[in-house]
Amino acid sequence: MLEPALVETLAQTCMEVVKEGHDRLVSEGVPADAVRDFVLVHLRIKIAVLFGEVNDTFSDAAYKISKRAKPILFRDGWQKIFELDDIREQVRDITASTRSAPQ
Repeated sequence: MLEPALVETLAQTCMEVVKEGHDRLVSEGVPADAVRDFVLVHLRIKIAVLFGEVNDTFSDAAYKISKRAKPILFRDGWQKIFELDDIREQVRDITASTRSAPQ
């Protein structure tokens, strides 16, 4: 369940989408260093808050925008990646395909 479902299937995929957002902003002319530094600092803070590493919470605005974004970014039922049948499919997909370079 931890691998591949949690780490690669969920976390890496989410981070790849964050990187796509980074690249989009850079292509729009925002300086790459500024985008990278900004997103990395915010990710560290958000991870610390979500995992209880700091005694803090997000703003009401942050919760509102997250609630708006979740159905846009994720399909209902995405949690099936943690079901044993889906994990088996993930492992089959990993072992059946050749490694491809990041895009």
